[in-house]
Amino acid sequence: MLLTAIAAVAAATLAQAQAVDIRSITPVVNLSVPASAFNLATGDASVTSASAISATLRSNRNWNFTVRAGSTTFMHTPVPGAPATSKPVSELLIRQNGTSSFLPLSTSSVVIASGPNGNNIDREFDLRFDTTLDDSPGQYSVTLVFTLLTL
Repeated sequence: MLLTAIAAVAAATLAQAQAVDIRSITPVVNLSVPASAFNLATGDASVTSASAISATLRSNRNWNFTVRAGSTTFMHTPVPGAPATSKPVSELLIRQNGTSSFLPLSTSSVVIASGPNGNNIDREFDLRFDTTLDDSPGQYSVTLVFTLLTL
């Protein structure tokens, strides 16, 4: 099973002397779920990719960095002979690297980082993908929309 998260970047609207932008971000993330990741007693698997997404930000004011999914479910491309399935995007979770709690993704924006003004602010984010043996094998894709907002 392969998960592809396509990062689409949306920057805040500039107003007067504000300088805010997402200077760079990881454009595509691929996570593979090997058969060995599944607990055969429960049928569940979770795969975590540390520092899967890297972003470099710039803001001359305090800021929030948010993410949301572009849809409520993954786009699924099943392997030949497998049925297509509808899998909720909430089974992809994100956290800022070095923090303990993962946040499930949805179509509502969630703050994943914040901070004071600065240039070349580097942040890394971990992704966790939860799946079960009931999910049809194949590739699951979703677009993630990142937004940098000044406070």
